[in-house]
This record gives sequence, C-alpha cells and structure tokens, in this order.
Amino acid sequence: MRKIEFGATLPSLKGIAEFARRAEALGYDYLGCGEHMMFHGPIGNSLIGLSIAAGVTTSIKLMSSVVLLPLYTPMVLAKLTSVLDVSSGGRYRYDDDQETPDTHFVSFEFEGKKAITWDGLSCNQAPVGKGAEVIFHGEKGSLMIAGNGYAIHDLKGKEIQKVAGTANDGMHVGNFLDAIRSGKTLNSEIEGGHQSTLLCHLGNIAHRTGRTLTCDPKNGRILGDKDAMALWQREYEKGWEPKV
Repeated sequence: MRKIEFGATLPSLKGIAEFARRAEALGYDYLGCGEHMMFHGPIGNSLIGLSIAAGVTTSIKLMSSVVLLPLYTPMVLAKLTSVLDVSSGGRYRYDDDQETPDTHFVSFEFEGKKAITWDGLSCNQAPVGKGAEVIFHGEKGSLMIAGNGYAIHDLKGKEIQKVAGTANDGMHVGNFLDAIRSGKTLNSEIEGGHQSTLLCHLGNIAHRTGRTLTCDPKNGRILGDKDAMALWQREYEKGWEPKV
C-alpha cells in the first residue's frame, strides 16, 4: 500500500521556527511555504521562510508552493534556494583536497528572533565598493556597508543617510602597536574576532558533516553531535599544544 504523506503550511511572517519544530516533532512529512504580492494582508518571502525552517529541523521535507519568479534574477533565485539546507556549497572552482568550500552559503539562527545568512565566494568576488558587502535588516530599516562607507534605508527602500569613510591597514596596525607600547585599548578585542570567525568555522563544520548544528549560545560549542565536535579544534603534536 502506498504511503500517504501529510504536510503543513508555514506561517508567513511570525513564529516560523517554532511552527517548523512542532511540525517535525508531530511527524509531518512536508513543510510548505508560498508567497504573493498581497493576500489578505502582508506576505513574507517563501524561500527565506523555508531557510528559517531548515535551520531548526533535521529531516522534514521542504517545498515551496508559490514562488514569484519575475521578482528574482536567476542568480538571486539560485542563491536563495541553495541555502535551504542551512549549509550549501563545496569546491566548485578547483577539484582539490582543500576542506574549506570555495563557494559556501550558510544560515544561522539566534535567540531573540535574530538570524544571519553568510556567503563565501573565495574564487569569484565582486569588486569592493561596487555592491553591498554587509547588510543589517532591522525593524525600522536597513544599513548597507559597501567599501569604506555605509548607507541607511527606511522600510520602503528610500535612502535616508549616506556616509563615505576612509580606512587602511595602517590604522589597525598602529592601534595594535600602541596597545603593546602604552596599553592603549584595542579597537577590536580578540574575543570579538573569535566570535566572528567562529561562525565561519561552524559553517564549515556543518558543511563537512552535512547536517544542522545546535550550539550552546554561551560559547558556541556544538551540542549533541560528537562527530561535529571532533572538528572543533586541530590535533596538535604533543608538546606543541597552544595553552591559554
């Protein structure tokens, strides 16, 4: 007898993560999500909604019921769909033995209804300053960093502030030397650098293990996955282990 599979439709805007967790716990086979320009009220983006669901589930199948294709360029659509399994990519440019993907898309979800999507394109980077390199999306607008400057837009996409900046490595090197010579406060403490690079390492571990990772929000360490945690640090020659 053919198995009958059951699915559920994700909410469009709020409560996506919790809904997805409950649906998987209840044994549903599918989660679907659609999008419209307007349908009895505001409608979210289906692919982003599915990415959020992917980040908090492990086995339930994901599908898009409606995608407004005219709203996306082929490249943008490919990028959005590629992050649905939380970590996508690989060694696309070179077929070698490196363990870090040269093409990588990762989604992170944090407490307090916060999320980050990160993409790494080490072999095909856009020119600096020619497009948005970092974008912060908030409740009242967005902040886009491009090159050494930034721009702030409201919720309708209107630019309300633009600031041009200058930066060079000399500023950072000088601050580092001043900290050594006179104890001046570092502009970027090492803990902040650790927190930033940790996300890249976790994305690489998720890619190598092929699954979603659940981490301790206090220190980022991986929970309930011994194989993934085995990649947390390198193996050092006896007597050469770094000690803090």
